[in-house]
Order: sequence, then C-alpha cells, then structure tokens
Amino acid sequence: MIWLIRRAAFFWKLAHIKDTPRRLAFGLACGVLLGLVPKGNLLAIGIAMVVFATHVSLPVATASALGVSLFGTWLDPVTHRLGQAILTQPLLTPIWDRLYHVPLVAWTSFNNTVVMGNLFLGLVLLYPVYRLSLPWFVRYRHWVDLRTAGEQPDEPATDTAPAVPDAGVTESEPAPARPLDPSPAQRVIPRRATRKLRKCA
Repeated sequence: MIWLIRRAAFFWKLAHIKDTPRRLAFGLACGVLLGLVPKGNLLAIGIAMVVFATHVSLPVATASALGVSLFGTWLDPVTHRLGQAILTQPLLTPIWDRLYHVPLVAWTSFNNTVVMGNLFLGLVLLYPVYRLSLPWFVRYRHWVDLRTAGEQPDEPATDTAPAVPDAGVTESEPAPARPLDPSPAQRVIPRRATRKLRKCA
C-alpha cells in the first residue's frame, strides 16, 4: 500500500512539470476510455498504444485508467445491455460480419457485448470529460505555478547606500597638499649669487 502511495505521488509530481491544462484534461479523458475497456484483448492494447503515443499527460491518464478499472466492473450490467443493442442492430450486422473475418480484428473481442458497450460508453464520455475537467485543471495549474513561484528564493537586495563609519573610529584629516615646484623660468636667483656674478663681470 505504501508503495502504491509513493508511486501515485511520484506520478502526480511529474504532472506538474511541463503538462498544460489541455494535456491534463485530455489525459484524464483518455484514461477514462482506457479504464472502461476490459483488458486482455487487442482493443485495450491498441488504445493504450495510441494514448501513450500522443502528447497527453501520461501520469493523469495512468491514474485515471487505474481508478476507472477498479470501479468499472460495476457498470458491466449496463454496458452489457448497451453492447447487445449495438451488436444486434440490423443495419450494423453486415459490418460486424465483415470485421470479424478481417485478420487480427477478431482478437479485439469487439463481438463481446461488454467490450462493445464499454468502448461505446468511453467514446461518448471522451469529449464531456475533457470539457468538464479543463476549467479545473486550469485553476489547478495556476495554483501550482503560484506555489512554485513562492518557493523560489528571493534575490538578495542590493544596498546602494554609502557605508556608515563606526562611531568609535575617527577619520584622520587629510594631509595638506605640497606646493608644486616652480618652473625653471620662475626660480628666483639668490642675492649672493647675483653679487658674485656682478663682480665677475
């Protein structure tokens, strides 16, 4: 039982990754069709191959097929009458006779009243299940997006304010600027040097 719960949780997590609401709804509808059809025949295998080959939500399709398969046997009395009415229809009897002689078609067990009734019921419920479940999956996908967005870590805020120095630390006063050296043209010759020059002259 624990293994089934873990598998179901794993499949449900997979449904949150890339599946759109349309894929989720169509996966539910295909799962209902696959779950209604009795297993052990070529028809169920063919439907399963078509479902798994299309771009639908496989976790939702698998979960819905398993759930409907568990409770689908309660509909056997109803689907038996429905399948019997379809197979015994006078206008459709020649079509069933031709299909029965086609290779591999007889292995689908379409001539079984329960199989035909469940197939017809699943095809009829395919579009209503899709349309009714689509709004719910839209809301569910929106809730998942909000939840995943809230779990992402916030980006660190960049503080552009200047750093405040500590109260105990006093900034030292800047040293006074040194005067620039005078250019050679602006240098003043000392008086003693001028006197020596005059005597030499």
